[in-house]
Amino acid sequence: MSKERNGIKVACTLVGTLAIRGRLLKQLAALKTAGISTKLYYGDIGEVPLKREDFDFPIEVISTPLKKSKAVLFLRQMRYGLQAGRRIAESDATHVICFALESLLAGVVAKRRRPELKLIFDSSELHVEAYINPVKKRVWAMIQKYCVPFCDIIMHAEENRMSYFKEHHDPAPDKRVHFLLENLPYFIPGEKLREKPAKPPLRVLYVGVMGPDRFTPQLVDIFRELGPDYTLDLVGPVMPQSFAGDLEKKMSEVDTPNVTVRPAIPHKEMSNLIQDFHVGIALYRNDNLCNYYCAPNKVYDYLMNGVAVIANDYPGLRKVLEVGEVGACVENVDLHCFKAALELIASEQRSNNITDDVRKRYSWEAQNPGYIALFD
Repeated sequence: MSKERNGIKVACTLVGTLAIRGRLLKQLAALKTAGISTKLYYGDIGEVPLKREDFDFPIEVISTPLKKSKAVLFLRQMRYGLQAGRRIAESDATHVICFALESLLAGVVAKRRRPELKLIFDSSELHVEAYINPVKKRVWAMIQKYCVPFCDIIMHAEENRMSYFKEHHDPAPDKRVHFLLENLPYFIPGEKLREKPAKPPLRVLYVGVMGPDRFTPQLVDIFRELGPDYTLDLVGPVMPQSFAGDLEKKMSEVDTPNVTVRPAIPHKEMSNLIQDFHVGIALYRNDNLCNYYCAPNKVYDYLMNGVAVIANDYPGLRKVLEVGEVGACVENVDLHCFKAALELIASEQRSNNITDDVRKRYSWEAQNPGYIALFD
């Protein structure tokens, strides 16, 4: 354990799967580097077995199994909040970070017992707006409304989300700190970036879940029409699994040599993959405000590896890609829009605008000092 920094001790709460929570893991690593001791109170849903040897901080598990009805899961989440909150209140923690709305009740329970405890809510998403089920939306909206006044600091992953939250969910935004903590990758030094492959073809990459609601059929059709001057690699899991057969059939109906479907790879191998491409695709359906005000770690992964990006024409994406001239936004996922975007990126050589200064701006290291200052 690192030498303690001014007696600061941070308790963290999470309900979910720790292994895939890169945002939280970056925070814990930053705190350790700064000499701040941490402990995680982990509501383990049992999705992935916990390998304690993979993590260098204490973990106290509070089992919160997922494999039951939604009503039972909700009750287990509430039980987690009560149990974790009591344990944190009885600990010597000076701060508590609650990752996502599902674990915020734990911080509130702890703070009600120990008012001097500093409560930080990492509102990584617009949780209430992301819920489509009206009953679920109403229930979690009530919980959030109750909890927010107890927070000392609320962190957000995107500036439009932060503005929206302050206006619609915080009755007294001037009484607490609202802090922007974006989903940014670690900086990669320029000498570790490889030269891009020769063109043509212009090599395009899509990384993420493939499915009918992820624009996969449209992307196959678009690049089939674009022809051999462009290639598309689709990399990731297929969901739902039933779509795998549909995708295989679609690929076999018409010979499409410039489109390749590849399985998912570990995130640690992502940088090496991305550097083999000229353009990356990141698409989000506009079916809720959380998507419209997306906090796209995938976009920043592409940029960090020197790859221009095509994404939806949403406010946050437009500011990064169009204003910064490091990619292009499309109004629709169709041949006309994609052809225009690809030609714009190529003709203006927008990849050349992804300088070291740009990549440093969109790195975790750039925002880390402000994050650590929250605890001082």
